Amino acid sequence: MFGVSIPELVIVLIIVLVALGPERLPGAARTLGKWLSVFRKSSDSVRREVYNALYAPAEDMSREFRESTRELQAFKEELIGDLMKRNPAELTCEQRERVEEHKAKQAQEEEDKETPPDDLEHTEAPKS
Repeated sequence: MFGVSIPELVIVLIIVLVALGPERLPGAARTLGKWLSVFRKSSDSVRREVYNALYAPAEDMSREFRESTRELQAFKEELIGDLMKRNPAELTCEQRERVEEHKAKQAQEEEDKETPPDDLEHTEAPKS
């Protein structure tokens, strides 16, 4: 606790008992308890303020970024779909390359869906 060992804490308590005496020690303990309570409430308040000022807006920005990314991805897919509907002779070389890349990506995704995962139980462990 704050780098103070139990024997050191006992020594401090004995010095406080001797300095304050048994009559004033309960009052001092109550006052110390009140100060610690105020400090704890203040630190909780500061922690809440920091969270509200930093983390909550960052989460909102992250959520908005993900939504924008999904919208852009959908727009891209729509554009590529429109390009695929066109006559290939009307497309520029760059547009044809994008359509071919998209077709290859779709074919790879379909192949990945159909291919079962490898059985890992039959693989040998590497020898050291």
